[in-house]
Amino acid sequence: VLLGRLTGRDDVLFGTTVSGRPAGLAGVESMVGLFINTVPVRVAFDPAESVRQLLSRVQGQQADLLDHHYVGLADIQAAAGIGGLFDSLVVFESYPVDAEGIQKQAADIDGMAVTGLHAADATHYPLTLIAQLDSRLRIRAGYLRDLFDEDTVVTLAERLIRVLSTIVAEPGVAVGDIDPLDAVERRTILTDWNDTDFDVASVLAGRPATLAALFTDRVVRTPDRTAVTFEGTSLSYVEFAARVNKLARWLIERGVGPESFVALGMRRSIDLVVGMYAVTVAGGAYVPLDPDHPAERTEYILATADPVCVLTAGTDLEIDTAQVRIDLLELSGYSPTPVTDRDRRHPLRPGDTAYVIFTSGSTGRPKGVAVPHAAIVNRLVWMQAEYGLTADDVVLQKTPATFDVSVWEFFWPLQIGARLVVAKPDGHRDPEYLMQVITAEGVTVMHFVPSMLTVFVAALAESAGPAVATGTDGLCRSLRLVFASGEALGGKPAQALTELTGARVHNLYGPTEAAVDVTHHALTPADTDTVPIGRPVYNTRVYVLDNRLRPVPAGVPGELYLAGIQLAHGYIARPDL
Repeated sequence: VLLGRLTGRDDVLFGTTVSGRPAGLAGVESMVGLFINTVPVRVAFDPAESVRQLLSRVQGQQADLLDHHYVGLADIQAAAGIGGLFDSLVVFESYPVDAEGIQKQAADIDGMAVTGLHAADATHYPLTLIAQLDSRLRIRAGYLRDLFDEDTVVTLAERLIRVLSTIVAEPGVAVGDIDPLDAVERRTILTDWNDTDFDVASVLAGRPATLAALFTDRVVRTPDRTAVTFEGTSLSYVEFAARVNKLARWLIERGVGPESFVALGMRRSIDLVVGMYAVTVAGGAYVPLDPDHPAERTEYILATADPVCVLTAGTDLEIDTAQVRIDLLELSGYSPTPVTDRDRRHPLRPGDTAYVIFTSGSTGRPKGVAVPHAAIVNRLVWMQAEYGLTADDVVLQKTPATFDVSVWEFFWPLQIGARLVVAKPDGHRDPEYLMQVITAEGVTVMHFVPSMLTVFVAALAESAGPAVATGTDGLCRSLRLVFASGEALGGKPAQALTELTGARVHNLYGPTEAAVDVTHHALTPADTDTVPIGRPVYNTRVYVLDNRLRPVPAGVPGELYLAGIQLAHGYIARPDL
């Protein structure tokens, strides 16, 4: 049971010792010599079955196998085709002795108690447990010091004692409900490691927790700073806001408001950013489309989301749905002043949907994840507190809008007064272009999917050459913060990026079903293999649970569960999910 809980498996294997004297062989009991044999014990269990059922079943299985207990371990391993069948051994010395060493029987064990455990390192296996029964059950542990330290074995022993104590006290308990955690471990896992409460309202200083409110406030504070740059064209905050507010008013006239959707079917451009912000300011939720995706996927998304309209720019999408080219709209008659709740169809609230991003559909039809303003604002407030973006920073926006990482790229800088540099379409796939734009624009903050980071680092190392060692090369040296997410991050390319650019690398994790990222980890020199995903962000809780939704001990595999403010509302038009 303990091995199952500590490995996350319901089929475990360990070794035990048997007398090894073949039953029925004439004279075998009087033969002199060591017949003791080591054999594997395999136990599969259903977490829902009771301890009583498990013990009865295992006892029956072992009785059936008793006729073969003299078969040598080497023969068993050869038949199985596996050299090392197990790495832990359980020995039950079933000959209780009194103080004088005389064997005695102990038939009544109803009052059995479990005592402590002693560690030693004289063992042929990584872990050996030796149990003896007299008036009490006594257990000793032996372990290989090259593989375990004393604290680990003591912790394991304490868990074993809790398991045994539960079994003695509650033989009817379900196997999966036996808890190996003590109160301290449980508090650490559930409470201490999830101590993420933070008062976001204290940072917002009276502003509502919406993307629209934070952007509008920044425009008032820094109207003349450069807000957005794309392919040599730049707009100040006030110029950008004027275009956003005009389009937002046009959208409101068409029925856009809280809990209504607008699809954005355009490639990276200033028009894309204007459209995204205009939908947000109007109170609606934007639904990004990739013009390069198959028409069938795009039409399914539009049928599911049922947007008020589809905005495009430059060229239309190759679909039958009616589209509005915002680059051709005549908006001169609309006011550029800030849009307020009085202008919107309904007041915009933190619980309203901010954006809908559809999953890849790799496990079926794509699902539209609806994320509220409060969730993404919490994420951005945490990011600002953790990494301290300044008005002097330059953020590169290169993630396709159909991936949720793009959300913080689009919105974080324009809440702080920083400058957003929008990469050209398909530029995110070109390391040479990225090196050029980072260096030319003085980009300080950007994101990589780990696989692309590896490609970029290789290209950067080749382009920079020997000058990197002396620190004289200026290629990408403006970078100070690089974020990675979307895949497991390898330590070697992350460390190499730091060496080449001086940037600090941070590994983030989060599914589309939560507001972008829910955990974070700053790269350390010790992270040479796979980089951890780290700890939860503000007002977010992370649990590793077993198949009965119970917390597993630290270091034990399980499934990741998320809780807190950053969770999405759900999948649009799919209440069954």
